[in-house]
Amino acid sequence: FNNFGGPVPDSIGNLTLLENLDLAFNSFSSSIPNGLYRLHHLKILNLESNNLHGTISNAVGNSTSLVILDLGGNSISGTLPRSFGKLSSSMYLDITNNQFNGNPFESIGSFSKLVYIQIEDNYFKGVVTEDNLANLTMLQQISASRNNLTLKLTSLYLNSWKLGPNFPSWIQSQNILQDLMMSNIGILDTIPTWFWEQFSQASYLDLSHNQIHDLSSNSLSGSMDDFLCRNLDKSMALGFLNLASNNLLGDLPNCWNIWPFLVDVSLQNNHFFGSLPSSMGSLARLQSFQIRKNFLSGVFPTSLKKNNQLIILDLRENNLSGTIPLWVGEKLLNMKILCLRSNNFSGHIPNEICDMSFLQVVDLAENHLSGNIPTCFNKLIAMRLRNKSRHNGIYFESYTSYYTSEHMVSVLLWLKGVGIEYRDILGLVTSIDLSRNKLSREIPREITDLDGLIYLNLSKNQLSGQIPPSVANMRLLESIDISNNQLSGEIPLTISKLSFLNHLDLSYNHLKGKIPTGIQIQSFDASNFVGNNLCGSPLLINCSSNQQSSYIDHSRIENGEHGVNWFFVSMTLGFVVGFWVIVAPLFIYRSWRYAYFCFLDDMWYKLQSCW
Repeated sequence: FNNFGGPVPDSIGNLTLLENLDLAFNSFSSSIPNGLYRLHHLKILNLESNNLHGTISNAVGNSTSLVILDLGGNSISGTLPRSFGKLSSSMYLDITNNQFNGNPFESIGSFSKLVYIQIEDNYFKGVVTEDNLANLTMLQQISASRNNLTLKLTSLYLNSWKLGPNFPSWIQSQNILQDLMMSNIGILDTIPTWFWEQFSQASYLDLSHNQIHDLSSNSLSGSMDDFLCRNLDKSMALGFLNLASNNLLGDLPNCWNIWPFLVDVSLQNNHFFGSLPSSMGSLARLQSFQIRKNFLSGVFPTSLKKNNQLIILDLRENNLSGTIPLWVGEKLLNMKILCLRSNNFSGHIPNEICDMSFLQVVDLAENHLSGNIPTCFNKLIAMRLRNKSRHNGIYFESYTSYYTSEHMVSVLLWLKGVGIEYRDILGLVTSIDLSRNKLSREIPREITDLDGLIYLNLSKNQLSGQIPPSVANMRLLESIDISNNQLSGEIPLTISKLSFLNHLDLSYNHLKGKIPTGIQIQSFDASNFVGNNLCGSPLLINCSSNQQSSYIDHSRIENGEHGVNWFFVSMTLGFVVGFWVIVAPLFIYRSWRYAYFCFLDDMWYKLQSCW
C-alpha cells in the first residue's frame, strides 16, 4: 500500500535468500523481471493490484519453492507457459482480472498441493476435462467465472452429495458423459425429458437410492415407458442401468430391444408389478438382472430363457409362483448367483440346477418347495473348489463401438440371518440357503463333498435321518443352520474338526447323546442346542450314566412305539423268581412247613422274653 512506480528492478534477484516479497497495491508498470525467478527460496510472491503487463517468462519454472502466488489485478497477457506447471508446491494461486488466454488447466493441472485457485475475469478458453483436474486432490475452492472455459466430463461420480430435491439441471451441459453416478443425492423429483435424450449414449447410469417418482402420474402409462421407450427407432449405448430404491411403479416397459448393450440392470426396491415383458429376452449381453423387492407375479419369467449370459439373477421378495423350470439349469449355465427367496415357488428343486457348475450362491429360501434335496449338488464345481481367482469381486464389462466400461457389481445376500451388501469380496462368497421350505428325507451325503462351501442353511424344513458324519469334509464351512427339522441320532464327532465354524444351530430336532467337544462348539450359545435330548457343554445337562440310561428315542414315540427300561424289567423278574424259590417248597413239603412254623414260634418266644 505505497505508491512505488516504474519498473520492478531486475536486481531484486540478487536477494537470493529472500522468502517473502510483497509489492501489492503499488504502481509498478513493467513486465515481471526474470530476476524474480532467480529467488529459489522465495515462498510468497504478491504483486497484486499494480500495472504490470507483458507475459510470464518460461523462467518462472525456476521458482519451485513458491507456495503463494498472487498476480491479480494487473494487465498480464498471453498463455501460462508449460514451465508454470513446475510450481507444484503452490497452495494458493490468484491471477484474476488479467488478460491471460488459453487453457490454464493444461499448466496448473499438476499442482497436487493446490488448495485455492482464483482465475476469474480473464480470457481463458478451452475444454476442461477430468484429466485436467485429476491431480488437484487437495483443492477446496475454485473461482473461474467470466471466462470462456467449458467443463466437459466423461465420468461424474456424485454419490451421496446433497444435490436434491430437484433433479440437477446443470447436468444437461455435460453432453459427453459416459459414466454418471448420482446415487443417494436426495432427488425428490421426476427425471426430466431431456435427460434420456442427452444421455442416450452413456455407458453407466446409477440413480439408485433416491425418491424418483412416476413421470406420468396423471396418465395411465407406466413411468418407465416415458423415459426408456422415447426413441424406439434408435439403439441406446447404455451398458449399466441402476434405478434401484426409488418410487418407480407400474408394468415394466416392453422396449428393451432398443438397449442392446445393457449388461447390468438393477431395478430392486421399487413398485413394479405384473410379469417381465418378452423384450427382456432381447438383452443378449445381460449378465446381471436384479429386481428384488417388487410386486412381480405369475410364473418364473420365460423371457429370461434367452438371456444365456446371465451371471446374477435376483428375483427375491416378489409374488412369483409355480415351479422352478428345468430350463433354468439347461440354459443359464453361466450363472454364479441365483436368488429366488421369498416367493411362492413350489414343487421339487430340479436336478438340472446341478449342471450350473459356476453357481456359488443358491438362495431358494422362504418358498413352498418340497421333495428331497438333490443328491447331485456335488456337481456344483464352484463350491467344491477353493476360490483361487486373483479377483475378489465380480466384474462386468460393457462394449460399444467406441467405448469400453468395466464396473464391479454388488448384491445383497442373506447370510447367518443378516442381509449384507457384498461387493469387494462377492466373488469369494459361497452359500446354499434352502431354509423355510417343505423339504423332506435325509440330508444327502453328496452335499458334504462341497469343500469350498462357506454358508449352509437348511433350517425350518422337514428333514429326517442323521447328520452325515462326512460333514467334516466341508473344511471351509463358517456357518451351519439345520435347526427346526426332524433329524435324529447323535451329533457326529467329526463336526468338531471344522476349524472355521463360527455359527452352528442344531436346535429343535430329535438329536440325542453328548455334544462333541471342540473349541468352537463349546463357545456357541446353549440356545443353538435346545429342543433335543442332548447333554454336555454348552448345555447345563450333565452326561451321567443314570441320565444316559433314561433317554428315550423321541422319533419312535411319535411313531406309536415306547422305549423299554430294562433295569425295571430285570428288577421285577428277580423279585418274582426270589419269592417263588422261598415260598414254593412250603406248599409242596409238609415237613418244611412244620419246621418253618416251629422256627417262627421259637423266634417269637425269644423276643417276648427279651421284653
